Formats: sequence, C-alpha cells, structure tokens
Amino acid sequence: MLARFVVAFVVVAMCSVVVVAVSPRLPKPTGPWPVGTTIVSFEASDKTQVPIVARAWYPAPLGSRGAHASYQYGSTARTLKERVIGMFVHTDALRNVPIVRGRAPVIVYLPGMGGRSFHNSAQAQDLASHGYVVFAVDDTQPTFDFDTSSASGIRKGEADGDRKIRLQASDIGRLLDELHRQEASHSGFFSQHLALEHVGAFGFSFGGAVAAELAAIDPRVVGAIDLDGSMYGTSAAEGVAKPFLYVTSTTYSKVPQEAAYDRKQFASVKRDLHRHGGYLLSVAGTDHYNFTDACIFPSLRRTGFGSIDGALGERIVSQYVLAFFNRHLRGRGVPEIDDGLRFDEAATLTIYRRGAN
Repeated sequence: MLARFVVAFVVVAMCSVVVVAVSPRLPKPTGPWPVGTTIVSFEASDKTQVPIVARAWYPAPLGSRGAHASYQYGSTARTLKERVIGMFVHTDALRNVPIVRGRAPVIVYLPGMGGRSFHNSAQAQDLASHGYVVFAVDDTQPTFDFDTSSASGIRKGEADGDRKIRLQASDIGRLLDELHRQEASHSGFFSQHLALEHVGAFGFSFGGAVAAELAAIDPRVVGAIDLDGSMYGTSAAEGVAKPFLYVTSTTYSKVPQEAAYDRKQFASVKRDLHRHGGYLLSVAGTDHYNFTDACIFPSLRRTGFGSIDGALGERIVSQYVLAFFNRHLRGRGVPEIDDGLRFDEAATLTIYRRGAN
C-alpha cells in the first residue's frame, strides 16, 4: 500500500536477464478481438505543462496481421535491464493496425510513482481484446519520499502526495480534452471510434490513487479501480461517490511504522466504501508488486511479492478488472461483481452498498 508504493518506480530495477529464458510473452488476451497498439502524443499548451504521450491498446478487426509490439514499444529504456527486457519480451499487440469499426469505451491506465506505461500491459491488452481502448501513460511528474517514522514526515508526505495527484489528474484531464477535441474535429487515429461518455480509469500504487481522484473530480470518468494504492487529494478527503473497486494485498510491511500507517489508510478506505458504496477485493498471498506485470516473470520476483503463484494472481486481478468495467462502462450483468461470486478461492470481494453496510 502507501508505504510501499513510494518505491514503485524501482520495480524495473528488480529485473533479471533470466526473464527472457523463462517467459518471453505476456499471458494471451482472453477476448475475441485481435489487439492493436499505437502511440499518441499531444504537445503542452504552455511552459507549465508537460507533453502527453500515451500508448494506446485497442481492438483490431478480425484477421488483422502485422508485427508484434515489444513490451516497451514506444518507450525509451531508462536502464540496461529495461533495454534487455524490451528486446526479448513481446506482447500480443500488433503495431499500428486499423481499429475495429464502431465506438469503444475508453479506459486510462496510470502506473506507480515514477512508473511506466507498460507496467500493467497484461491487463491493458486483455481489456483491448474485449473491445476497450486503453490509454496508458508514464508518470512524468516529480516523485517524492514518504517518511512514516514521524508525524512531521507523514504530514509532509501527504502534502507532497496531494500536490502530485493534482498535477497528474490535470495531465489526464488534458488527455481527455484532446480526445474530445479530435472527436469534434474528426481528426486523429481514434476519431469516431471512442465512446467518450463511457470513460474509466485504473492504476497501480500511486497511479491507483490518481485513478480514484479522477473518478472523484472529473465528471467524464464514471468509475475507477485502485490497485493497492492509498488515497490522496479529494478522493482521500471525501471518498469516491462513483463505482469504485479497491484491490488490496494481504501482506503488510515488516517495518512497524509503515505497517501502522498502511492499516490506518486501509481503515479510511473502508469507511469511505461504507459511506459511498463500492467494492473491496483482497487476493490471498499477494503483496504490493503482485499487481504489476512483474509478478508474471519468476526472475523478477524479489521483495514486494507474496506467496501466490504470480500467473494465478495476475489472472484473478485481470478477471475482476474486466468484470468491473463490463459492469460499469457497458452496463452488463456480471455475477462476480453484482453478487460477489468468486473467480477463484484466493479472491474475496466485499460489496458495499450505499447506506446498507
């Protein structure tokens, strides 16, 4: 949770070259559509903003053919290990193929602090295979340290988090603005292909907190999923009064101050779920980094991973992510979301109904 996600940006540093000999591909997408991927970018409108670059995953027409995109397609490797993994790990997405006809619901993905757009590619390409368009972005805003050893350190960390979350939410707001502008002007690759009245967001760690914030403050975002990230900003102060799924690990830090802070934050999340309604998913045997692609590759499993088989944990989370968006972006009945039926015995979904818990 929070005390751990402040180091989310180092997840790639745990990589080993052994990954290329163990599992060179992500899990196969489970949907009926081939998956395409491309890069979209928008320039900053003034010097106080950063350009927006997003990797898009989308459904392609049946029978599409083309070159498969590398894991880090469209991104510049920051380390030697990133370069090695980018060379050998590939996705099932095809580069720059056409998008399927019709309008697709839109989902924004946000990585952990300092994280990259490709850190949850397994979920992104799976969602695209089920007919969603996913825009995944890097975290380009400054990172910060969070010291839980003192009250002053906690106050500073929370203030830094509030500032950062405002900046990132603003960046995603600009991304949605540009997509609306292209839709209105009939320009751009995705023009006339996006159902922009049906936008969701999900993210890992601090990115999960940003997803929750977007649901809390942006009327265009109708629901959000937070993968093990504690809350900041408006969503922390007031909760999320829209469909909201909070996914939590079952392992706490061995550092007492960090564990105590995480428990306090988790209690706050549950209070807000009681108030507004929503969903709480816990997956037995998970730790913080089980909610990224790193859990799939055995050679990446160092600190921050639980005892659950990595591929099983990823599959469970991906199933619930898809089910949540099917329910709240498409309005489909989903027993696992509507009634709490389990995809797997390791998963426990608690449904909070507003005013009923």
